[in-house]
Formats: sequence, structure tokens, C-alpha cells
Amino acid sequence: MTKMKNLTINRRVSLSFRDAALGDIFTNNLQYTKILIEQFGREFGTNSAELDLTLDSLEVCLETYNKCLTFDFIAILLNETLDEPSQTNLPTSWSKLVENPETINVLFYAVKLLLEKMPFVQQNHQAQYPKLKSLAFLGLKCLCEYANVRSTLFENKDTKGAFIGNFVQNLI
Repeated sequence: MTKMKNLTINRRVSLSFRDAALGDIFTNNLQYTKILIEQFGREFGTNSAELDLTLDSLEVCLETYNKCLTFDFIAILLNETLDEPSQTNLPTSWSKLVENPETINVLFYAVKLLLEKMPFVQQNHQAQYPKLKSLAFLGLKCLCEYANVRSTLFENKDTKGAFIGNFVQNLI
């Protein structure tokens, strides 16, 4: 009985957190990621201290963003041996954010910019190379979660098709 009570409390807390705060965290991280990646593009090749701060901030944003995407929205996984759910389960209230092409475009742009700068950094500023590699990997993890989003999140087949089309267009 105690185990079931703990699961019920966990579910309530989890749902409350999701409804009260996680959507705002998700939205804000998208905005901050966009700002920081633009700042990275401007600062690249300039003051190392400012660039390091921008990269550190971008890392925090991408880690938080990934955690928002991988949050256990179901709130209970009865099979504790299952490490990864088969699909990304985002709340229906997030559908407009996911359907918005800008959401994915920002992440693709971030990964593209980071990957483009890696050869230069590897040759000239080797200390920053692992950071760029790590950031590109985090961005790709977020994109993988988007590629795995459940199809019922979309309002209809047209919005799902537009989402997939935008995703594939960014891959090309």
C-alpha cells in the first residue's frame, strides 16, 4: 500500500510541476537558446572570456531543454527496467510550440553553427573544442527527441506533415 501511495504522490507532484512550470521553462529555454546561439555567432573569434561564458550558458540551456523534452510526462513507468520510452511524450498544451517551425529551426541552426566552427576551434583554440563538440551533441539529442515525438500531439495530418517536412528540409 505504501508503494502505491508514493506513486500517487509522485504522479500528483509531477503533474503539478508540468502544469505550473515546465511549459514556461521549455519556452524560455527556446528563447534563450536562440539568443545565445546568435551571440555565439557574433562573438566567435573574439574575446575568449565572453565566448566561454556564452558557451557555458548555452550548455545550461540545451541541457535544460533536453530535460524538458525527456521529462516523464506519463509520471509513472511501472516497468522500471525500461530506460527510454519508445516515443517522446509531450503534453498536448505544447503542440503549438512543437508545430512552430521556428522551434526546430533554432536547434538545427545551433547544431549547424557549432559543427561549422569545430574545425577552426580544433586548430586554433583547442581548449574550446570539447565544449563545442558537447554542445553539438546536446543539440542533436534534442532534435532526436523531436524526431520521436508522438503523432497524436499534432492537431491533424496537415500539421504533422508540415512538421515532418520542416524537419527533413533542415536535414538536407
